[in-house]
Amino acid sequence: MKKLFNFFSGIIGLISFLMPYFWDSLKKQFKSGIKTDEFPSGKGKFGFDVTNPIPCKGFLGPNKYLQKIEFADKSSFRFERHGSTGAENINAEHIDIYSIYKNGKKHSDLYLAPYQKRTSRKVPEGFIFKS
Repeated sequence: MKKLFNFFSGIIGLISFLMPYFWDSLKKQFKSGIKTDEFPSGKGKFGFDVTNPIPCKGFLGPNKYLQKIEFADKSSFRFERHGSTGAENINAEHIDIYSIYKNGKKHSDLYLAPYQKRTSRKVPEGFIFKS
């Protein structure tokens, strides 16, 4: 029992030590976020190029955004997150990469930038917002 107590005490201590770092990082990300439909410095095809990602609010923003869109022709739609990257022209901590599947086959990758001040009200070419 004492070993278990010491183990959890250690974990709580580690969390307490790291929390200010993560909190400061999150505050910095939200402070620097944009509140427009596109990044002013975006280059290339909206959503399809890493240099022009879709702005999304918060950590869950990309998932929420992707759940609200569909293909314009109403084909079946599925997405999978495949990590994150960055782009020199975009002021964002990271840009999430999502593979998009149409009727079960890979269609394209979409790039979404979380931790922005709001989520874009624009959709990439070939997509619409669900009614």
